[in-house]
Amino acid sequence: MAPTRQEACDCANEKATIPGAPGRLRTSAVFRRSWHQSLHGLCGKRRNEELSISLRNYSHSEKDEHRNVYARTRERLTDIFYGCTDTGRQPPGAWTEQLSIHFIFGESPRCPASTAGRMACSSVCGALLRRMVSSTASTRPSTTQLHDLRNALFSKEKARQRALITRTEKIEVTLEVPGEQGSLLFMNKGVSTPHCCARHLTEWHVSSSALALVDGEPWPMHRPLTKDCSLALLHFKMEDPDHVNKAYWRSCAALLGQVLKNAFKEDFSVELLRSPEIPVLSGAFCCDLVLDSRLDQWVPSEEELRSLTRDAHQLMQQNLPWEPLEVLPSFAMEVFSHSSYKQKEVEERAAESANGLVTLYRCGDYVFLSGAPLVARTGLCSQFEVTAIHNLAQTHLGLHRRAQGLSLPVQLEAHHTVWRKLRKRAERLVEIRPACASDAKPSVPDVSAVHSGAKEQ
Repeated sequence: MAPTRQEACDCANEKATIPGAPGRLRTSAVFRRSWHQSLHGLCGKRRNEELSISLRNYSHSEKDEHRNVYARTRERLTDIFYGCTDTGRQPPGAWTEQLSIHFIFGESPRCPASTAGRMACSSVCGALLRRMVSSTASTRPSTTQLHDLRNALFSKEKARQRALITRTEKIEVTLEVPGEQGSLLFMNKGVSTPHCCARHLTEWHVSSSALALVDGEPWPMHRPLTKDCSLALLHFKMEDPDHVNKAYWRSCAALLGQVLKNAFKEDFSVELLRSPEIPVLSGAFCCDLVLDSRLDQWVPSEEELRSLTRDAHQLMQQNLPWEPLEVLPSFAMEVFSHSSYKQKEVEERAAESANGLVTLYRCGDYVFLSGAPLVARTGLCSQFEVTAIHNLAQTHLGLHRRAQGLSLPVQLEAHHTVWRKLRKRAERLVEIRPACASDAKPSVPDVSAVHSGAKEQ
């Protein structure tokens, strides 16, 4: 008994593996048209000649049966294909040959019908896979198009959340700022941010505040306040810079990821992996990535690293804010619909989140995921350098690499002799250690200690 369309779709979804294809085929007119041409192109003169040659040793009745089965196979595979695209499943792959032999042509593998079935299945599947891969490549959005799409979705969702606030409600914000201890600010619920609160103080608070503490919890400077709370503004010269240093290192890794995403030509794919949480005492921040397989032999030169550094400095000079936005996982999946890896990361971060939401950040037109707060803006980075890109291991995604860099904020600039020593340490591969390694209290690299060591040498 032949399988139903739904059974064939379920089988395809479970067993088909198509290199270079997305996890979920988009049922666009381009795919339908190209695959339709593939199916009907198999009836051409060349294929009929191959079929005639294979039938020389058969009787007339066997030849007719062979041709009929060959035609029926094409029709059945066409039906399976359109069933898959109607339901958004993956198209059939190598499984169709065995499926056809067992369900369409009986159990005898040596009969002419089975031979015809295998011929039709192998040729149809080969043509479909070639068409599918070429169509996917031709319709894959460019990096610029992806940025525009994600940026538009971010703006739309931000406006939607803002529109939910139908009337202005006031909240009390108790300041825990030196010189303003205990002062009250009456701010707008769901609209006012710690940055807005800083603007009620002095210009120094606006320019120097990198992160906020809301009721003792780290809070991005551009995230709206939602209830009565206490507020502390953090900067890099505090006695306990733990929270702000972690946020700064995370922000530098995000900046490096943005640079790498835009650095390569449009025809080379760049997949940014989930950035590891690196303590500041490791000496370098990291951004893990997988580049296009055509770049597996690429080893970045010093000039190429300097080019990446220049791109980062351009973003720093623009003083772009890192804008946070809490969204539902379903919306984040839509934002990253062109990346199956990012969709998997969304699921992981949603599972780790206490409220089931995930946080998107936007810097310019670049939208990305982050599981913890970042500092207020790119202009807080002062000295910044991309130091190395190391090859780690070959994975199912491709060659896993780790890009590393070094940075110091505006309030803690180092002399060039000290910077050279810090840079040399940042070139070494940073290895990810168990969580206990991050339990140690990270701090900004001890510039004075490095400087004294340079004098001794």
